[in-house]
Amino acid sequence: MTTGLAFGQHTQVSPYSFSTPVDLGPQCSGGQIHDDGVAENGYGWNASAGNPSGFCSKFIPTVHPYKFSKVCFAFTRLGTGVPNWTFKLVMWKSINGMPGPIMDSMTVTASGLPVWPSVSFYDFELPTNWAQVTGTDSVFIGLFTDPNTQTGVFIGADESATTALWPGWATTAAGPWTNPADPTLWPTYRAFMIRAEGQSADAGALMPFNLTSPAAGSTITSIPGSSTPITITWDTSRAAATYKWIYGTALPTRLHTIAAPTNSITMTLGQLDVLLGTLGLNQGDSLSGSWDVWAFRNNAPTNDSLKSANGPRTLKLKRQKPALTPFAL
Repeated sequence: MTTGLAFGQHTQVSPYSFSTPVDLGPQCSGGQIHDDGVAENGYGWNASAGNPSGFCSKFIPTVHPYKFSKVCFAFTRLGTGVPNWTFKLVMWKSINGMPGPIMDSMTVTASGLPVWPSVSFYDFELPTNWAQVTGTDSVFIGLFTDPNTQTGVFIGADESATTALWPGWATTAAGPWTNPADPTLWPTYRAFMIRAEGQSADAGALMPFNLTSPAAGSTITSIPGSSTPITITWDTSRAAATYKWIYGTALPTRLHTIAAPTNSITMTLGQLDVLLGTLGLNQGDSLSGSWDVWAFRNNAPTNDSLKSANGPRTLKLKRQKPALTPFAL
């Protein structure tokens, strides 16, 4: 089984404190923390572990539905290790206390990894459409990495005897998921230094809201390749509500829908031109329709929603026809 700093790939310094002189950033200090803030070691995989290999730690939402918003990892590396670690940040559904189906994932990079014995936390903001945790579910959050290309990198590990043993798992490409405290791995493991923040996904009872701009009867003309932004706005229903902007020629039948985490959407005139092209509109042609917005409470499984009070609102979308430039034969 492949191993990390704990197994002689680097001289271990034990214990060492993050307090010198490492800028740790927020550290997900307002979220769920299972380590004591001191890394006695770092765990990693050799290339023979295969792609993907990974680690994860258990997280238990305080309420449901719940939405994680930030994940923090403590990282270090060998002097010969890659300075920038690219990996897949993953959230798994907990099935019988083990990682089950992947609920969501994204590829991220931790840049400028310190060389052991220095360790630093890296904070990753999760997208607003990151999967919610519903029912009574718990989850596992961690990473998948390719040790063939991401060499000499390690996740911080708490091995203090006073730290409560926290559920975590580790796996090679061949599997299976294994308890990191297993004698074949890291028997002094107490917790991976993985932290996470989040909040209730329930926005609360939705309040009436209005569409604000553009005004009814407006025309927006797209321009191929233009970087000029256009913004469509509406009032806020609730601070944590999410929205869907809809457009159609005969609402409620929709030609296009855009999910929005806040009370506006912005795109460039060039992006609008591409969008109108995908909707079948030729250059020089226009589309007369209406737009509206729905707010969502995100209180699964009920999933309350509310339409704007003053919508729909008419809006013509037009594709600019490029001017012809004279030329001679």
